[in-house]
Amino acid sequence: MNANLHIFPTLDCNGGCDFCAIKPGIGERSRIDFRYMPPERWAWVLAARNPNTLYITGGEPLLYQGLAVIVNGVGCPVYLYTNGNGNLKGFLARVENTKRLRVRLSFHPHIGFKTTMRAIETLNASAIQYSVHMVKATDGVLTWVTRFQSVGITLNVDPDFRKEGDWCGPSTVDCHIPNIVVGPDGRVYPCTSKMVRGKEDLFSLEEDRPVTEKTVYRCEEPGACCACDTEFYTVRGVK
Repeated sequence: MNANLHIFPTLDCNGGCDFCAIKPGIGERSRIDFRYMPPERWAWVLAARNPNTLYITGGEPLLYQGLAVIVNGVGCPVYLYTNGNGNLKGFLARVENTKRLRVRLSFHPHIGFKTTMRAIETLNASAIQYSVHMVKATDGVLTWVTRFQSVGITLNVDPDFRKEGDWCGPSTVDCHIPNIVVGPDGRVYPCTSKMVRGKEDLFSLEEDRPVTEKTVYRCEEPGACCACDTEFYTVRGVK
C-alpha cells in the first residue's frame, strides 16, 4: 500500500499567527534557504509515488504559484489546508477534478471573519467539501464558535500549535503523527519540526526508495509543533 504524503510546497504565509511553529529564521535554517521545487516537478514526483492520499499544507499553499498543477497531477484524494486568504476562486477554476478535493479551512480572527466567509461562499459555489477549524490558542474561542453557528457553520476547535522561544524541550517524546513530511525542497523529513529547521532530512522523494508511514517516532529534541506539542508541554509541566 502506498503511503500518504504530507507536502509543504511553500513555507511562505500571509497569516502571521503567533502560535505557528513554521516561522522564518527558526533554528539552524530559515525558510528562504529551501530550494523550492517547481509545480511540474512536484506533479511528476507525486505521480510516480502514487500516494493513497495527498495532504497539501504550508505556509499558505495558495501563495504557491502552480498549486493546481500539483493537484491535477495526482489521481488520489487531495486535502488542502488553507486560511482562505488568497486567490481561492482562481485556484479552483484551474482544478480539473474538484470531486477529489477536500479543503480544511483555518479561521484566524486577525485575518478576519469576512475573509473566511468569502472563502466559504467560494467553496459552496464550487460544491467543494470543506471543514472550518481554529485552534484553542486563539482568544475568544467560544464566542467565535457561537458566531459561526449563527450562520449555520460548524467551527471545529483543534489542539494548540504553539511555539516556545527556546524551541526544543529537555526530554524525549513519542510522536504519533503517521504522515510522511515532505519539505519545499522535495526531501523527506522525520517531522514538521525538523523540516522547518532543515535538519536530518532522510532522502529525496525523487529517489527510488520506499516511503513507509511510521506509527511512533521517538524524538530526542521535541519541538512545539503540531506533531508533538501535547506531550512536549506535558514534559515541561505547562498546562
